[in-house]
Amino acid sequence: MRAHLQDFYGHYSVRGIEVVNQHFDDWFFFHELRWTVEVRKGPDAGGVFRYHTAEYAEVSAAGLVVARIGHDTDQLRIG
Repeated sequence: MRAHLQDFYGHYSVRGIEVVNQHFDDWFFFHELRWTVEVRKGPDAGGVFRYHTAEYAEVSAAGLVVARIGHDTDQLRIG
């Protein structure tokens, strides 16, 4: 996970994250986020893109995440 996040933040600058939807309960949480990012390097450097992520996770009585699933949309160039 660390390598993935280092690679992500090495490639993109996050311009903004908006909460589209979220729900928290005793045993699970869900959130949908709208990301706006700027590409730092490569052929799209300087380009601004937007996409959505959704994540659902189940939480144990001890407060530990025991299952998680996430998905994202394709990036849409906006600038």
